Amino acid sequence: MRLNAGNGTTSGTSGGKVLSVVGLAILIGTVVNVAAEDAMDEKVALLAQRVRSATRYMQERDYSALYDLYASKYRKGEKDKKESIRSFRKMAKRIQYLDSRITRIWIDGDLAKVETQTHTKVKEGFFRWEPAWEVEVEYWIFENDNWFIIPRGPGAREWDETRAVEVPVPTPPPRANIRTKD
Repeated sequence: MRLNAGNGTTSGTSGGKVLSVVGLAILIGTVVNVAAEDAMDEKVALLAQRVRSATRYMQERDYSALYDLYASKYRKGEKDKKESIRSFRKMAKRIQYLDSRITRIWIDGDLAKVETQTHTKVKEGFFRWEPAWEVEVEYWIFENDNWFIIPRGPGAREWDETRAVEVPVPTPPPRANIRTKD
């Protein structure tokens, strides 16, 4: 193998093999990166879908379905489910969820932090409901190939803001299942 003056290429049989191996390595690396990005995009899309489902369950007052979105560690059986549903119903007497929009998502491995802008009506006095917009933050965990709510947020050891990566928020599909009530 000889180095050709001026253009930095090699001639001979082994040079072509070296360039082919390097090219193949670059191609494989690119394919792996694209596959990893596609998997992350799917994971984020699934998370956004689950967050929207949670909002829909709050709007429809389907607290049983909402409870089923809790991470396994927080679902402690039928008695706990009934108590959680009772708490949700009590809260619904003071707050109505009208609409919610995901504004930011951060991912750190199998943990996610989701910021939403939520439109609610809050009961003031006996008869008056005041509209309100609030920024809410929820934490989610990816387990058993799906995302689940961590109702009390992860402990300081579990969530590390410095490791989290903000990812683009997926656009909801047309006519998403989130309804806005007047």
